[in-house]
Amino acid sequence: MFVGVDQHKNHLQIAVMNDEEKVLENSRIDNKLEQVGKFFDGLNDML
Repeated sequence: MFVGVDQHKNHLQIAVMNDEEKVLENSRIDNKLEQVGKFFDGLNDML
């Protein structure tokens, strides 16, 4: 699994790709610790 994060002033753009290069998630979230934690906690569901 690969995760790419583009950090902006007010938000993050996050893409998640599996080993077969299929995009599993492409999300824009607010740049707030609670939302970032919730997003990365949810990655376990993608495995």
